[in-house]
Amino acid sequence: MGFRDALNGPDDLDRFDQAPGGDDLAAFDAATGDTHVPAGWYACTVARGEVVTTKKGKTAYRLSLDVADGPHAGFRLWRYFTFDTPANANRAKVQLAPLGLATSAALRAPFPPPGRSIALRVLVGVQNRPDGTKGNDVERMEVVADRAAPPNPNAVDPADHAGGEGGGG
Repeated sequence: MGFRDALNGPDDLDRFDQAPGGDDLAAFDAATGDTHVPAGWYACTVARGEVVTTKKGKTAYRLSLDVADGPHAGFRLWRYFTFDTPANANRAKVQLAPLGLATSAALRAPFPPPGRSIALRVLVGVQNRPDGTKGNDVERMEVVADRAAPPNPNAVDPADHAGGEGGGG
């Protein structure tokens, strides 16, 4: 059998689909196309916080939150805080302060810092987006736990790679 025959053979995909533990694409067939979670309270962890620029060119702080348990575990939510007006900056400061984000320097630093895990209780709403789809809005956040996290065994210490260019040290 030639290479082209192997690629175009009728039984290649059938064998893949029928393999024990194989992916038969049933999850795709069962998918509803929903890209949001139902409104309600969720246990979440802070995956990342970073300063970003919105589509409209505004400076904002984006928190990425991962649903921690239940049927929607692993779903990612985002909450944006803009600073374009004094009122928005004040609201952002009040809501970010419980996370330890009270200065512009804190907003620019990696968040959460290495070795820190932050658990939140998050109230999520569902809104209609301008394109007609439904999406989530993080309405409220409450810090549940702020604790030391076990070190990442795959982490790279930048100090180990502080040599010159080209990977030499």
